[in-house]
Amino acid sequence: MSPRSYKTKHDPLSQIEAVGSCSNPIRIRTVGNNPLNSKTLLVACKDRRGSVCPACSHTYKGDAWQVVSSGISGGKGVPIEVAGHPFVFVTLTAPSFGPVHREATIGSPVCRHGGGDRCVHGVAASCDARHEPGDPMCGQPICGECFDYEGAVVWNANLGLLWANTFKRLVRAINTDAKSADQVRVSYARAVEFQKRGLVHLHVVMRSDAKSDGSVPDGVGEADMIAAIGRVSMESSATCPISKRVLRWGERMTVTPIEVAVDTSGEDEEQEDRYLAIASYIAKYATKTADAGGALAYRIRSDRQVEQLRVNGHYKRLVATAWELGKDRRYQVLGLKRSANMFGYRGHILTKSRHYSTTFGALRQRRIDYCRNGHMEQPEGSYEYAGRGYDRPSTSRFAYEVAKAATAPRERP
Repeated sequence: MSPRSYKTKHDPLSQIEAVGSCSNPIRIRTVGNNPLNSKTLLVACKDRRGSVCPACSHTYKGDAWQVVSSGISGGKGVPIEVAGHPFVFVTLTAPSFGPVHREATIGSPVCRHGGGDRCVHGVAASCDARHEPGDPMCGQPICGECFDYEGAVVWNANLGLLWANTFKRLVRAINTDAKSADQVRVSYARAVEFQKRGLVHLHVVMRSDAKSDGSVPDGVGEADMIAAIGRVSMESSATCPISKRVLRWGERMTVTPIEVAVDTSGEDEEQEDRYLAIASYIAKYATKTADAGGALAYRIRSDRQVEQLRVNGHYKRLVATAWELGKDRRYQVLGLKRSANMFGYRGHILTKSRHYSTTFGALRQRRIDYCRNGHMEQPEGSYEYAGRGYDRPSTSRFAYEVAKAATAPRERP
């Protein structure tokens, strides 16, 4: 959102309106020979996290939806013909670093069956409780001493390396299996989700294109992609350059085809629901933090901050492990102190390949162009930072609640 001046210095509603209900806007002032030099300007914070700013997070989530959706059905500069290409939806998980409490399912009504066994620390290996969704025990280790915290943090920190190795092998495998002389290009949109146990896993939409002209590739279908992904995911690995741990994917991997028929009329509601559901499913993770409450929304700055974190003991220990490993010179290249609040994960939440679809930058530029075409006041000149927040601290909380209520999901009629 572009800078806007508000009507009255102490008018909270005008301030909130100026930045679209942003909870913590940036205050700037003009410098130099500018007629608006005496006025304060507000700019939305543009934070993607819903626990920090619901309004800006809602905008980011909408952009994420457009990025994913346009790569499946076309639009935003992507030809609609891509809807006829082979698509698959992949979920890759982390391996086990120790048994944790799990939600009850139809096939497993209780948490864990361990008989009368106990671990080396004397903790019972079984849990007969029925953990319903939302139970705070879900994701926490059965025995905290048995859980490999260092291994979990190192795995999170090197997820990008493991993904890069896997993707390279996948492209080679698909091109080897293809019954066509034309090379196949694999495009993707990838979202990271934090599991309750603190490990990250990936949700990926993959599309096959002909590398020469981006058309439908010959000799490659959803079944070929599924077979290649299943084979490659089990064979792929990466080695942490510091600890020399061999990193692999977990056993729980799912691959499902996305069947999207080309329909330029827009009348096929079932087709629309298929790809809209996938796009919404991925986009929702783009605005989340490692914890549901937002206590880990910001970077850790000191040992004292780690001690005072208001999260469960498991999350606190993951943060502490990443923070302590980050102090070791050997691990400094991994930037674990900077990513301690993300349990060691140091990448972006939502990424895509170059040819998949439109970009966040292109979507933001369209909003800027809209503002410049007379739809919003656009002061000219240079700006300088003047602080953060509204004139009154209470206005920030009011804006937060307004945006939270406005962006809350609603049931379809």
